[in-house]
Amino acid sequence: MVGNASQILVEKSGHVAILTLNRPSRLNTFTRQMTLEFEAALNAGRRR
Repeated sequence: MVGNASQILVEKSGHVAILTLNRPSRLNTFTRQMTLEFEAALNAGRRR
């Protein structure tokens, strides 16, 4: 996970990261918070 990310789960394996939407009770609809977490996860991957 990245920071306090709770709506986006991040799994890393070597140079690959898998981002999983984590809002099953809401059928994984995107929220503003999810967008921010998704962006943070992508930026974290770019820095490496």
